[in-house]
Amino acid sequence: MATSYTSKLDEQLELSFVAPQNFYMVVERLKGTQFMLQRIQIPVMSGDETVQSTPMNPGRTMIPGSALEYSVLSADFIIDKHLKNYAEVLKWLKANYAPEDAAAQWDTWNNTMSDISVIGTDSGNTPLCLWQFKDCFPISMDGPMFDATMPDVEYLTSNVTFRFKYFTFEPWIDGTATGEII
Repeated sequence: MATSYTSKLDEQLELSFVAPQNFYMVVERLKGTQFMLQRIQIPVMSGDETVQSTPMNPGRTMIPGSALEYSVLSADFIIDKHLKNYAEVLKWLKANYAPEDAAAQWDTWNNTMSDISVIGTDSGNTPLCLWQFKDCFPISMDGPMFDATMPDVEYLTSNVTFRFKYFTFEPWIDGTATGEII
């Protein structure tokens, strides 16, 4: 039976929207370190495609391929008062890429990657959604820019960029996980 368009219009529309504030990042390996996000781009996903030749249209028919590609995870965060969140990512980067410092930092072979969670909340800090990024590692981080000439106080920020294997997304309703992991 076909669905009537008028019956779809009779359904209650959700007219509440997600505000861009109150997004946090938690890095599993950096216990006790918080990242209040100023800006984050959930990575672009793109699937490859394969040419399927048919007698009617040789070489022009495309079908889904076998791989999904993700762009990088890039996040701007506010640097905390003691610069702990900045220092922890800096140590992680140096441990992964600067062998002369790695032994003093931690065992890099076992600690090069970590899962990362990005949590979106409403104004009352009730969870709205959760992205979980698997096997992440930092590939770059901006240093903070100090500018005392600004007329207003602007908190120091940094941008960190990660590579990862894949991510999942879970919507929440009224602070409760829906159980639907995409």
